[in-house]
Amino acid sequence: MSGGEEITMAVRNSNNERIIIGTWNVRTLLQARVENGAERSLINLFCIMKCNNINILGVSETNWRGQGYFQYSIIWEGEPYLYHIFYSGTTTPPGQGSSYGVAIILSDQVYD
Repeated sequence: MSGGEEITMAVRNSNNERIIIGTWNVRTLLQARVENGAERSLINLFCIMKCNNINILGVSETNWRGQGYFQYSIIWEGEPYLYHIFYSGTTTPPGQGSSYGVAIILSDQVYD
């Protein structure tokens, strides 16, 4: 998965818990290889979030069409982790190309 610049920052919530917020220009999540029913590049994003303790990730240039929300869980070192993905992209009909698109990925820790 190729990507552009990544920027992260840390803030504290009202309970004084540290929350890591990041942004990433992924350039595309459209051409991801499907493996076991999941896009490999999307799973890579979740792994990057977990490795870097990122709780909220803003993703640009996803190249996804339409708008929506979905959840995805991964198993990391034997523990399940749930991610919440909100996305918005173009409404270009299939076959006419797609570009742009953004997503916000939240770890389950901050979704509540």
